[in-house]
Amino acid sequence: MLNILQNIKFKKGGNRLQAKMSKDLEDVKRDQEHVYTAADKTRKIWKVTPAGYKELLKRNIEKEYRRGPDNLIDSINAEDRDVAVELDIDDRQIYKIQEQDAFITLKDHKPNFLNNPQCRLINPTKSELGKVSKIILERVVSDVKSKSGLQLWKNTKSVIDWFNGLQNKGNLKFIQFDINTFYPKISKKLVTKAIDYARQFTTITNQQKKIIIQSSRDILINNGEIWVKKGDADKFSVTMGSFSGAEVCELVGLYLLHLITTSLKGPKKLIGLYRDDGLLVTSARPRQVETLRKKLCELFPKVGLSIEAHANLNTVDFLDVTFNLSMDTYKPFMKPGDYPRYVDLQSDHPPQVHKILPLGVQTRLSTNSSTKEMFDAAAPPYQAALNQAGYPHTLEYDERAGAGPAPNARNRRNRRRNEIFYCPPFSRIVETKIGKEFLRAIDKSFPPGNALHKKLTRHNVKLSYSCMPNMKKRIGRNNRRILNSGTDEEVEPCVCTRYECPLQGDCGKKNVIYQAEVICEDGRVEFYIGSCSTTFKARYGTHRTNMNNPNYRDKGTRLSKFTWELKDQGINFQVKWRIVDRAPPYNPRTRKCALCTRESYYINYQRHMATLNSRFEVFGACRHRNMECLVKHV
Repeated sequence: MLNILQNIKFKKGGNRLQAKMSKDLEDVKRDQEHVYTAADKTRKIWKVTPAGYKELLKRNIEKEYRRGPDNLIDSINAEDRDVAVELDIDDRQIYKIQEQDAFITLKDHKPNFLNNPQCRLINPTKSELGKVSKIILERVVSDVKSKSGLQLWKNTKSVIDWFNGLQNKGNLKFIQFDINTFYPKISKKLVTKAIDYARQFTTITNQQKKIIIQSSRDILINNGEIWVKKGDADKFSVTMGSFSGAEVCELVGLYLLHLITTSLKGPKKLIGLYRDDGLLVTSARPRQVETLRKKLCELFPKVGLSIEAHANLNTVDFLDVTFNLSMDTYKPFMKPGDYPRYVDLQSDHPPQVHKILPLGVQTRLSTNSSTKEMFDAAAPPYQAALNQAGYPHTLEYDERAGAGPAPNARNRRNRRRNEIFYCPPFSRIVETKIGKEFLRAIDKSFPPGNALHKKLTRHNVKLSYSCMPNMKKRIGRNNRRILNSGTDEEVEPCVCTRYECPLQGDCGKKNVIYQAEVICEDGRVEFYIGSCSTTFKARYGTHRTNMNNPNYRDKGTRLSKFTWELKDQGINFQVKWRIVDRAPPYNPRTRKCALCTRESYYINYQRHMATLNSRFEVFGACRHRNMECLVKHV
């Protein structure tokens, strides 16, 4: 593996798209006067001054949030830690709440946007305990849905199956309703009622109920400040993007369907809900249908919600499909002003992505079309988008799409395999075939007869390329750099009194790659590379202990072992320290540690700077990941 890493070959060249993207990215980086902000429901990107962006962000935060206590995150982490210990899952990698700054997208589709810009506030901070809540709620929702007979839709395909199952469509009319601001309006009281209703069909212990409630908390971070929802004493809130937010929404949706069917006294199979969008069909007369609509509008305020409902409809646009009752047809739906756009064939994506993308578009359009005529009428804009992206594929109607397995098909036994996936990033400029070389190294290192051959073969070690950071991530990184340019780094002051500061006053810096230069009196000079996510002075204290305390001479680093060898030989030496680089530590969101990666780069590719380091150090586990866990592991 080390030889593969050190012998990677790159090739020059590129293509039209890569050259244009590189130029656009350079223009973005050169523009220090603006941040680039995405629109909410369109593909536009707006240039906003940093001051204007901060003002919009502050205005939207203060509209919904108030300042919270500074120790709030620590107290929530402590509560989550207690739950993890109680569930006996504290031996797993469950991370603390990751403090991520909130951001906004611009609602440029709203009227008078330029004079009165409106924004959507996005809060990416979430609790890892939501993963446990998600597993609990998935089981609960599945049990309630199957035993109650309620129509809770998971995707477009389930809505189409429901529509196809309706009888006498020509005599039916739609009532379509949309729940206003569904996620923010879900209260703790409503979730509690939904849990009590679900207990009629499945088991939910008090401990599981506590986990569901506890994982639904809204904490917003902005420039290191903690904010909580206004008027919310227990900080309960269901946020979009949280680990269990969608499942909580589905559980509440089942309870709402129960209330609707009970109140309107309608058959369960004629009413369905997908998140905040609902459909109801009835054969009643127009005046009676309007009465049903009014009853529906009166029902939701009783649970703290409000809806917009439209009745006596023959045709509705629901999700990404247009349904027509009188003609018994459905076809793909596209919002006015929207247009499809796909990954360019010259983009830096793995070949498999380019291979399956046109087939995926064709399958989706075929599934959302009731007939070939509907498919042919909807296909031109999608075909034009594929052609513009460089794909030679011609879209054709597939009547088997979405039909499920063939009637005579044998059910395959799904057996869980113990597989290991190796996912190197894909890039067109890499000439070396990384995957091929990796699998060859597996064959050579673990031949038949090796003790690990059964565990590490091509049958259970799989290769799957990942993608490099896209333009959105790169622009977001540039935006953060501009927005944080005026923020001074918090550096602990130097308090070195017992010895001379090794970094001339910079020992309080964190997240550093440092180098130790050992100068021997016999003329030898050796170098050691290390990293630390704590302050350097804390790491330096450990190095001093390893180099001066005989009890640690065999337990320290290669640097300390080398200095003890010099002492045994009676050779005097001097150690000088300096910071060579900096990088962020382990990030639970990306599952990557840039600090360890940067250290590995210097050890493997700058050998003259790390003569004392072993190349095999790069295979060690990340030491910084444990710092982000709720329960630290030895």
